[in-house]
Parts: sequence; C-alpha cells; structure tokens
Amino acid sequence: MNITETRQILDKVSAIDNRKITPESLDAWHDIIGRVPFDIATAALKLAQQDPSVKYLEPRHIMGWVKEAAFRLDREKPEQPEVKRGTPQPRCRDHNELILNCDPCCHRLMKWEEAHGSKGIHDFALAEIYA
Repeated sequence: MNITETRQILDKVSAIDNRKITPESLDAWHDIIGRVPFDIATAALKLAQQDPSVKYLEPRHIMGWVKEAAFRLDREKPEQPEVKRGTPQPRCRDHNELILNCDPCCHRLMKWEEAHGSKGIHDFALAEIYA
C-alpha cells in the first residue's frame, strides 16, 4: 500500500474518533501497516472498528485483523470457472510420434484437407492416422 492509501485508511479512522492526522502520525501508521495490500487493510479496518474490545484504534488493531480480512476477501471472490482440458495430443499410428511432431503424418493431413476441405478431417485422422 502506498502512503496515499495509508492516508485514506487514517482518514476513515479519524472520521470516527476525530483524531488529528499529522505528517508524523501518517508516517508512523504507514511504517506499521504500509506492507498490507490496500483492500486487505480496508477490510481489516472494518473488522477492527467492529471489535468491541477496541476502545481507541491503533495500527496494531488493524494488523491483528489482517489475516482474517484476507481470508474473508479470498472466500468472497467469485469461483473461477473450471478449466476444461482437452484430450492430450494424439500419437500417429505409423511412427508413434506426437501428431504435431510427425512431418509425414502432418503432410498426409494437409493433403487430405486440400482435397476434401476441413470438414471431416478429424474423422479421417481418427480412422487413418491416430494410434
């Protein structure tokens, strides 16, 4: 988090308790919480502000909630769609090479495609080329 973001955190703190923000206090806060990513620090601030045991918010209170805030943010992220994996590259029947590494079989596929078009090339490869 940069110093401007730390200032935003401190502004939120001062909005509640009316503390005076000085350049020195900003630097002190940044020295303590500056290594925390802004989104996590913001979430940790909210958790610390909601903690009934915290009477006067200090940087250590935010740091105490960082792990929980990161966990909650991670849990709230939308699930990533499952990546569908295709069939591994087939091997050619005649040379037992991966199909894209076998020049003679690639040449046969190219010649068939030139003669018949691309429709049906996969069926041809399944019947005549793939192992």
